Amino acid sequence: MSEEHVPSPPPMPMPVQMAPRWIGWVAASTLLPALPWVILGAKGMDKDPTPALVMLAIALIVQLVMSIFVAIGLSQKRSLGVGGIVGLSIVFMLASLAIGTGVFFAACVAMASLNFH
Repeated sequence: MSEEHVPSPPPMPMPVQMAPRWIGWVAASTLLPALPWVILGAKGMDKDPTPALVMLAIALIVQLVMSIFVAIGLSQKRSLGVGGIVGLSIVFMLASLAIGTGVFFAACVAMASLNFH
């Protein structure tokens, strides 16, 4: 009798901690777009918009990076590959921008309504 070699099953994927990634993505999507209004206020936005634009650019970059980190984690967890990383990154970035835009305008309206003058 000839003994055939039975291939071993592929190794299980490494466990991926998704909680820190999700917390970072939610914080980047909700807190960072409102920072120009919270830090500068409505009067600060009227004087010189440069700091606000810099904060919004930083918010966009952080949202992009956090979207990529969440997409990489989900792709590793579900073994999706590079296509899954790219697709999920696009989906999470669009969702992050939509949430951030809503938060930005909500902060704008809130600061305008708090103007007591």
